[in-house]
Amino acid sequence: MHQGRIILASRSPRRAQLLRDAGYSLIRVDPPFNDPPQPPVKVVDACALATELAHCKAMSLLHDASFHRHTGDVLLAADTIVIAPPPLSELLGQPSDIDDARRMLGILLGNTHTVVTGVALCHLNTDSSRAHEGLHTFADVAQVTMGHAPDAWIDAYLQAGHWQGKAGGYNLTELHEIDVRVAGDPTTVVGLPMMKLRLWLEHQGFRAMVK
Repeated sequence: MHQGRIILASRSPRRAQLLRDAGYSLIRVDPPFNDPPQPPVKVVDACALATELAHCKAMSLLHDASFHRHTGDVLLAADTIVIAPPPLSELLGQPSDIDDARRMLGILLGNTHTVVTGVALCHLNTDSSRAHEGLHTFADVAQVTMGHAPDAWIDAYLQAGHWQGKAGGYNLTELHEIDVRVAGDPTTVVGLPMMKLRLWLEHQGFRAMVK
């Protein structure tokens, strides 16, 4: 069994908390790769898009020679996208401002939409030149059904800034007082599919190193 840390290539505090709750010791780093602008276009293959973005984040760190001092740890990058319900079926990235967040919530509330989280992982070894060959990717999909919400709730949610930095303008754990049902792994919606992730880590013989 390997014992090491997760090197989380993400700015998301929610992903970090999921890993800590599962008992993993982690280090957060900012990947040099920035997500491209996400216009409201229809998505042909959401899983491929999410895993490609996660792959780009991981590779942007693997190309940095100084990063490979983390030998024995696991590099983890992820990207979450929200797909609006049909007939729109458009990609909902992070809102650009409060008005954009209001627009997204208007699309999602009272409907069922799709959330996809793509993941890229690599067990870091001593041969930094070949690290990319061990890069593994997968995606997980969940369906989220939201109830309707009164205007007062929407206004309060937006004014509190809960929409900032979140695909689709929301975080599952902050949707209080409205009916929300998830078909699939709820952690996929939060930003990191922990069920699949644990299986991969176990298959790699990686054991959580608790602080």
